[in-house]
Amino acid sequence: MSCLWIKERKVYKVLISKYEIKISGLNTTKMKIYFKFLSVLFLINILLTNIFGGLLNHDKNDDYIGTWLGKLKIQTGEIRIVFGIEKKDEKLSAYLDSPDQGNLNIPVDDVTITKDSLSLILSSIGVRYEGKIQRDSLKIVGVWKQNGEELPLEIKKIETVVMEKKPQEPAPPFPYNSENVIFENKGIKLVGTLTYPKDNLHFAAVILISDFGPQDRDETSFNHKPFLTISDYLTRNGLAVLRYDDRGIGGSTGRMDKATTLDFAEDVDAAIKYLKSRKEIDSTKIGLIGHSEGGLIASIIAARSKDIAFIVLLAGIGLPGDKLLPLQIKQISESEGEQPEKVKKNFILNKKLFSLAKTETDSISLKKKIAKVLTDYYNSLKEEDKKQIYDLNLFIDQQFQTLSGTWIKFFLQYDPRKDLEKVTCPVLTLNGAKDVQVPFKENLIEIRKALEKGHNKNIKIIEIQGLNHFFQSAISGRISEYKQLDDTFALKALEIIYNWINDTIKIKDGVN
Repeated sequence: MSCLWIKERKVYKVLISKYEIKISGLNTTKMKIYFKFLSVLFLINILLTNIFGGLLNHDKNDDYIGTWLGKLKIQTGEIRIVFGIEKKDEKLSAYLDSPDQGNLNIPVDDVTITKDSLSLILSSIGVRYEGKIQRDSLKIVGVWKQNGEELPLEIKKIETVVMEKKPQEPAPPFPYNSENVIFENKGIKLVGTLTYPKDNLHFAAVILISDFGPQDRDETSFNHKPFLTISDYLTRNGLAVLRYDDRGIGGSTGRMDKATTLDFAEDVDAAIKYLKSRKEIDSTKIGLIGHSEGGLIASIIAARSKDIAFIVLLAGIGLPGDKLLPLQIKQISESEGEQPEKVKKNFILNKKLFSLAKTETDSISLKKKIAKVLTDYYNSLKEEDKKQIYDLNLFIDQQFQTLSGTWIKFFLQYDPRKDLEKVTCPVLTLNGAKDVQVPFKENLIEIRKALEKGHNKNIKIIEIQGLNHFFQSAISGRISEYKQLDDTFALKALEIIYNWINDTIKIKDGVN
């Protein structure tokens, strides 16, 4: 901008000097006209000096201040990524929102701006974003880096983010109490919402435990808020419900990238302890409703505690992690129309990789073995398929970063059947027959076997036709379909959950 300003000033100086030369030979009238024109030029020159001089003093970092929106392309479609960059007391800070997944206000640990480059680091979820700003079009062209993978991400400056509201999403005013709450687990602050009816009875209560990955208290996914929908339905019918942001998400502190399923179970223990401290809650009637990995967590807690009144497993898992993940990837690939030959080949590959990650304890040895498996796989591909991998070394690094992670190492080694055998409280298991993420037949068989082996006499296992992983009324069950559906959580599933809980613990009459 400074060059433009200097150029503009030179232009007008030349103009002024021209008219100064001609003024001496003019009559009075013409001189007045020229002086008026000269005055205008002088005024323009002052304005240009102020405007462009201001730009000379403008902090280029300020161009980054604001809200930036982009779409990250993943295997199952696109998700919106929002960066908010702020400046306070001359210091830059930022946050990340993933509105389609419901991950909001994830803090950015480091904001670095050098000339026209931007770098954002989010340690809690293992993300780094690097890009270059194009000031004329107010966009940043960059790369999203996570778990060794690099994906192109272009973000543009916008005024506001439009959040799509689904028909089933409840809205205030609510006919019950809704209170923001905070509880702690070993210094980690967990922030959530407690809803309970408006009378002063001691209410039975449930804690909602989220699915895999970073989730907010509503388990917002693909513009749906299933936990908000479940909470609203149950509280209207007399139950207290606690739901909370996962560690490192929304208002909660802590980090997810170094945590395992057992760490998340400790967070639920802290939630139980908090509910027991509330005078509105009947401490003898606290149950857990867990979705997918949340179901594993519910089983872990119920296996070691006699204080749990019941558990509800939504999309429940009965298979060990190293058996579940290859099946999951296979079923998702098939649902998205992948060629059968490629699905079979990838299934064999994933079984090998997961087996290595499960058994190999030395990271150097693990990387060498992963490199050998992936190199052999790469060499077996057709030339057009090799082009999709693009860079073999990068591909190996990406897989190693993923397979050596804290969470997946635990998950591959964990066998949920051992905990299910120890669960003595009543158990309801619901799985959708169109679930492509948790194969329902294989998992329901293992859940039933484990509960019966432990001599649990109060179990109910239901396979619900037509519902997907999120218990939406689905057409295909594909992940790419989730966002398109109006249904957030099928009413028939809500009714099954409520009626079973009521039959099990006799919920007191609540608000209708």
